[in-house]
Amino acid sequence: MARAGPRRRHRPYAAATAEALDTDRRTALGDLAEAQLAAGAPQRAAATIAGPAGEHPLDEQLCALAVRALAAAGRQADALAAYQRTRVALADEFGVDPGPALTAAHLAVLRGETAPPTPADAPRTADPPRRGDLAAAQTAAPDAATAPPHTATAAPTATTGGPVAPRSNLRAALSSFVGRDRQVGELRKLLSDNRLVTLTGPGGTGKTRLATEAAGALLDTYPDGVWLVELAGVSDPVNVPHAVFAALGASTPTLTGSPPSLRDRAVQLGDLLGDRQLLLILDNCEHLVDAAAHLAEAILTHCRQVSVLATSRAPLGITGEQLYPVPPLDTPAEGVDLATTQASPAVRLLVDRAAAVRPGFTVTPGNAAAIGAICRRLDGAPLALELAAARLRSLTADQVADRLDDRFRLLTGGQRTALPRHQTLQAVVSWSWELLDEPQRALARRLSVFAGGASLDALDAVCADPPHATDPVLPAAALLDALTGLVDQSIVEAGDDNRYRMLDTLRAYGADRLAEAGETGAIRAAHLHHYRQLAETQEPILRTAEQETALARLTADYDNLLAALRYAIDARQPRSALRLGAALVWYWFLFGHADDAMRWLREVNRIAPTEPPDGLAAAYAVCYGGANLELLAEHGHQPERLRPVVDRFEQLVDAARAEGPLPPLLALGSAVPGMLSGDHDAVRRRLGDLIDHAEPWTAAAARLLHANLVQDAYRSIGESGDDFAAAVGAFRALGERWGLSAALVGYGEHLVVAGDAERAAEVLTEAWDIARRFIPDREQPGFLLRLANIRIRAGDVDTAEAELAQAIALRERTHRADGTREHEWWFQRETVSAEVHRARGRYAEARACYRRVLDWADDPATRHRPPQLAAMAYNGLARVALDAGRPDEATTLARDGLRRLAGAAHLDMPLVSLLTETLILIDRERDPRRAATLAGALEAIWSGRTRPNAELGRALDEIRDRLGADDYARARADGAELDLDGIYRHLQIPLVHR
Repeated sequence: MARAGPRRRHRPYAAATAEALDTDRRTALGDLAEAQLAAGAPQRAAATIAGPAGEHPLDEQLCALAVRALAAAGRQADALAAYQRTRVALADEFGVDPGPALTAAHLAVLRGETAPPTPADAPRTADPPRRGDLAAAQTAAPDAATAPPHTATAAPTATTGGPVAPRSNLRAALSSFVGRDRQVGELRKLLSDNRLVTLTGPGGTGKTRLATEAAGALLDTYPDGVWLVELAGVSDPVNVPHAVFAALGASTPTLTGSPPSLRDRAVQLGDLLGDRQLLLILDNCEHLVDAAAHLAEAILTHCRQVSVLATSRAPLGITGEQLYPVPPLDTPAEGVDLATTQASPAVRLLVDRAAAVRPGFTVTPGNAAAIGAICRRLDGAPLALELAAARLRSLTADQVADRLDDRFRLLTGGQRTALPRHQTLQAVVSWSWELLDEPQRALARRLSVFAGGASLDALDAVCADPPHATDPVLPAAALLDALTGLVDQSIVEAGDDNRYRMLDTLRAYGADRLAEAGETGAIRAAHLHHYRQLAETQEPILRTAEQETALARLTADYDNLLAALRYAIDARQPRSALRLGAALVWYWFLFGHADDAMRWLREVNRIAPTEPPDGLAAAYAVCYGGANLELLAEHGHQPERLRPVVDRFEQLVDAARAEGPLPPLLALGSAVPGMLSGDHDAVRRRLGDLIDHAEPWTAAAARLLHANLVQDAYRSIGESGDDFAAAVGAFRALGERWGLSAALVGYGEHLVVAGDAERAAEVLTEAWDIARRFIPDREQPGFLLRLANIRIRAGDVDTAEAELAQAIALRERTHRADGTREHEWWFQRETVSAEVHRARGRYAEARACYRRVLDWADDPATRHRPPQLAAMAYNGLARVALDAGRPDEATTLARDGLRRLAGAAHLDMPLVSLLTETLILIDRERDPRRAATLAGALEAIWSGRTRPNAELGRALDEIRDRLGADDYARARADGAELDLDGIYRHLQIPLVHR
């Protein structure tokens, strides 16, 4: 019998019979060895079973018996070698570990224990285990010789008093499980309601860990246990059932006749499982998805108390499947505070793993930004974060973040015991890539040029082969099928917004494959062409009733628009760069992206020729003006520094006018030179011409600018009121919400000046109702601050204080560091806060706010600030001192404000008037004649077009009463002889600008 081994050759027609006889032979040898062990003859048992076990390394039952016999015979080294041989064979063939029985025998050898002999009368095989003891049945089975040929042979039984058989083969976790509490709860709920749940997602998102953690918590729910079937190492679909048998601790049974099919094996599994109540985890199904799907369907159909939890990058696609896409870990937004960064699940995982290799590692104010950037750029993918954490042993967080552009070379330090495809980031993605067909690979690599996702129309326009392609890889007709495949394979995410996205790591890998295919230039050019057309077609719609739709489209593709502009700049394509840059300017303005506009337009100007290309003079002028916005803001008080820029801009406007009608932004921008030089009359003429002759939107915008001009520079309250009302009506007729909200705010401010606070409140409320539904979240805090400032002037302190608090709360939720806009927000918040404190009598707090503004304006470390900012702070401080009963201090502060303005190229008439009004309020008791003289000067300067506000009006009545009507009239007449320079001479303040 010992000579009749598996090396003998049989004719094909006898193969099945020979296989059955060979199985009977192994069973008999096993029974003989068991009997020899029971009889106290371990040497004879070892001699009987060692050879057959070596010839059949995949027979775990035979190997376990050999390990026991060899150990009992004192041959521990041979016993360990027998175990190792079978462990390696199982891993190579099926990608699984030894079952519980063989593992227990191995552990007994390692511990120096000799397994107790099995009673001689105990059969070697058992019926499929009953509920609660699948891996080690306690109920004796019929003799193997009489068992049906399809009956599975279970693991060795546990004897009474022996070790308790396990109800699961899940391994103990070696690391903490971070950031998935919500997903574990959701998955447990799904498993309670569904018999088949599939976790999907790209490689490295933690599907296996989530599945085992959630399933491990459900052991009490499944009396017959939770069993992990690891398919990662299985390459042949035929071997999928073998992996399930092995995971259950059962040998794969023999079938007579033709080679067994997957269906045959499924029937055998059904017989093995019967009415058992257990959970099978089919892990890593993506490369065997068809076999896994068929097997799962058969098991679920025939075993009504078995549930299946699968992990796969693609769905199994069978009836009853409940998909659960595993999301990346949440990452902290850019610019959030330290506590928010520390609470992010992605950051918690990164820090936990980093602390394991670099004890004491934690998030600090110094590294929080870099840690947040690492988590965002790695998409919150757990495996990528663990690989990055390994690098933190030798690199700082900043160094890792700086090197993520080369992430595939950086992230290579995976665990030695992990699967090869989990040891480097490159291997993780390559595994998924190899599962794609050629059209899917073509689409995936071309998708890498998109930033922030893309619509189906954009994919058609950019990714499909052109109709004239001689050797198409991705014809237009094949694109939808390829896209569906990529979504199914978790390479592409289909969002609820009908857009398709790839994780950054997949995009980076795709970009490398795009370069290898030699397609980068062509696809980037197609991307640029598509998004330039999008910007140019949506730009005019931004000034119509369809404004919100256009804004939504441009916002959805903002990252793509910038990526297209970057390509145009890097590829030195000035025509495309000028066209795209000019088309984005109004969008940038509406969304408050001033810093973006200046930064990008400077780069456009850098590659632009010295003179406008044919037909692009208007775009050239718009880009030139936009690039210099910051210069205008910094040095508007120093026209001599701006003169070359202004002259060049006027030349470009003339060149654009020669090519045709000026586009709206350039038409309005043509009034800027006059504004900078203080030539209000020229500005007024230009705006009047636009009001009379421009198209409706430009005319309405010009009317709004004209209203502000005549109110601020001319103090013509009646005319400005008519203009504001007309602008509101024009924008309302156009249905353009940005213009309407801006016009309503201006009109509300005018009504406050005109003394109609009740009507002003109604107008401002309407303005906010429009703005809060329309303008971006990040712009709403600034809008609220402006409303609050107007309401303070109207005396509505309660509403102003509420709007200030609302603005600050909104800002905390929508904050993003933004250069110039950051300073603008801070300045507005401090000045409005100061005025609220002053109105409430909190003078110390108000003084502190204005002092911070003054220190900021005077800080030599910052870029030069216009003197108007310091002058406004001095005026605020003077008003606080006056209200607090310190008139001498108030006088000094107001005069300091006037001194600041004296150094400008031309006096700022509105601010000089504001500071002079403050001096009138201070002097109404101390020096009423000087106060009356100053009031006369202001009336003459403004040509009687303005009237004092309520507070100033009351002060002038007091002054008249103190002086008497005649003296008051004479003092005002004396003041009427003074111009702005005369006010300075009267106050004995030197004029530096003269």
